[in-house]
Amino acid sequence: MKNLFLRTARRAAARPRAELTFLCAVALAGVAAGSISGSVFASPLAATTLEDFLQTDVLSSGLVGSLRSLFAFPLLLFLAAGSFFGVAIAPVVVFVRAYALSCSVATVFACYSYSGLRCAAFISGVPGLILFPCIIILAADCSRCSRNLIELRVQGGYQDACEGMALRMIIISALLLMLALYDCLLLPLILGAIL
Repeated sequence: MKNLFLRTARRAAARPRAELTFLCAVALAGVAAGSISGSVFASPLAATTLEDFLQTDVLSSGLVGSLRSLFAFPLLLFLAAGSFFGVAIAPVVVFVRAYALSCSVATVFACYSYSGLRCAAFISGVPGLILFPCIIILAADCSRCSRNLIELRVQGGYQDACEGMALRMIIISALLLMLALYDCLLLPLILGAIL
């Protein structure tokens, strides 16, 4: 019985590192796929759409629009943590977010070369430095909580894998609020200076 307990404890201690490693690999796959598709499939239509986006959406989305776009994926992960499907949803969310971010940067670079890269660094790069770790941490929490629910259902055992997730979500919410303020207040000034 003691050996079974020690094996289970070791497996549980090694699982968070394995989940984080797996989610980082999924994020890298999303970045690679997004950069390839964004640079290969860039077209003049993408350049026109990007100009419209830079002139309207980024500069006038407001605080509510920024909050909605920033909180969509973290909120989905937080809600999926309470279901059996969180194990499957977490890697998909990480891949889609990494793909979208990388594809937008690659498209801007393909259409506008290095001058567009400066815009992409401030539009996607700065928020990505904060948003990506938040998404990966929440995805790992979501996967652990969902796996805990599955183990509880199948084996009947219980381990509090969700401990601290609410506190991390509060901290991440504060960071995302700061990013929304950056989108509304600083980004129009920076893009005005670049463009």
